[in-house]
Order: sequence, then structure tokens, then C-alpha cells
Amino acid sequence: MMFVDFLRNVEVFKLLNDQELEMISGLCVEKEFLQGEKLFEEGGSADHFWIMKQGQVDLRFDLPGRVSSEETTLLSLTGNKVFGWSSMVPPYIYKLPAYCATPRCKVLQIKKDRLLKLFQDYPRIGYQVMADLIEIVGNRFDLMQESALNAMP
Repeated sequence: MMFVDFLRNVEVFKLLNDQELEMISGLCVEKEFLQGEKLFEEGGSADHFWIMKQGQVDLRFDLPGRVSSEETTLLSLTGNKVFGWSSMVPPYIYKLPAYCATPRCKVLQIKKDRLLKLFQDYPRIGYQVMADLIEIVGNRFDLMQESALNAMP
């Protein structure tokens, strides 16, 4: 399929075989965003799982009553990284907003319901992806904790 070669290098799909990658590829839709565009909002329904293809996406902590800016970026993501993990766990609500941070961003978008159905039908795929995703979320949490500690006086 169209995205199999790319998916082979995505952090949560590295241990899947070609047949499994083809199943994932069939769920992917490529989207493009321009700098400053919001991919999704904090508190919004987490209906999609996202994969960075090109450019950079920033996950930010938007402050009430203020315009979003790079200063509130908690995490920047580039090629082959996944985000929108809130689509994989209840209550299926995005925890942070995501913004395109480069002139153009290309991402792959997968509908949550289709991906979760694939996991149900093929438990090996679901187990492998979720195990890798838990590790990624843990690593990102550690990075944000470290960042917060470094910002303290």
C-alpha cells in the first residue's frame, strides 16, 4: 500500500510485519497544514490518531485569554513521531492543542474507531502498538517533568 515503507519507520509500528503495516496503511489519510494552523484543540473529541510525516507540530499549553505562541510549547514533534494518543484511551479527549510550527506540515491521520476496530480484530497489532505507545507516553512525561524542573528557580 501507499504508506507501508513510511510506516516501517514510525516508532509504534516498527515491530509490525508487512501484512500488518498494509492494514494500518489502508487506514491512513494524508493531510497538510500551514504554519500556525491548529490540528486539534485541547478538550476536543480525540477522533484521530496522528503521525508526523514532514515538518513540525508543536503541542502547547494555551493560556486562557492569550493568543497561542511558541513560548507555550511543551513538546515539538518531527518526522515519524505519533501524537494524539488521547484517541486510544477514554475519555477520548485531547489533552493539549497541536499546531503546525513550520511553513507546511504533512501528517497521516487515522480515524480512532477504525484503528481500535483493527486492534480488536487483530490483537497482536493492538498489543504491539499499545505497548510501544505506553513507552512513548512515559518518555514524553519524563521529558516534560525534566523541562518543568529546569524552569524552576
